[in-house]
Amino acid sequence: MKKTCYLVCAGERVPLDFTPHGGDLVIAVDGGAKYLEESGKTADLFLGDFDSLGFVPQAENVIKLKAEKDETDTTAAVDEGLRRGYRNFEIYCALGGRLSHTIANINTLLYLSRRGADAKIIGENCELFVIRGKAQFEKGGYLSLLPLSGTADVIIQNCKYGGNIHLTNENGYGISNEPLEGASVEVVAGEVLAVIENA
Repeated sequence: MKKTCYLVCAGERVPLDFTPHGGDLVIAVDGGAKYLEESGKTADLFLGDFDSLGFVPQAENVIKLKAEKDETDTTAAVDEGLRRGYRNFEIYCALGGRLSHTIANINTLLYLSRRGADAKIIGENCELFVIRGKAQFEKGGYLSLLPLSGTADVIIQNCKYGGNIHLTNENGYGISNEPLEGASVEVVAGEVLAVIENA
């Protein structure tokens, strides 16, 4: 089983439905420390400039960042996870709140993908991740595919709308497809963000 790095950020609160196992790492990213505490979960590491939390946690494992910096707290947290050898990330409470931070957090998925890591953002009734190669999807809900580098070519099978599709970020083509039994998407060119939303 892959070791997982769990990040709990300070965006819109979502249920923290994860159970760490031996070798996993839980990082409280700034105000995410409050969400973890209220959920009865323990952080292995506290990281951030702590402007959202309002104070620096009194704990053994704290990385205090400067408020004036060129990266977000989330980016610093994933860099720490990568440095420690993690290549599987689950990111919670990373959507909502300030729009600029939401966009930056989504871009973090691409950042991780390009470094050979698997990562997903878990939101309220949604999940986001970058497709590398081929991905399988369960029946139900909505599946949207967004090209991350201008354009992308995909092969969509067993969805309401399928076939060899050329995606571009100049229109909304690829939004709100519906996976059927045995649905899959293969990315043959470009990079694609998959957004799964419950119906």
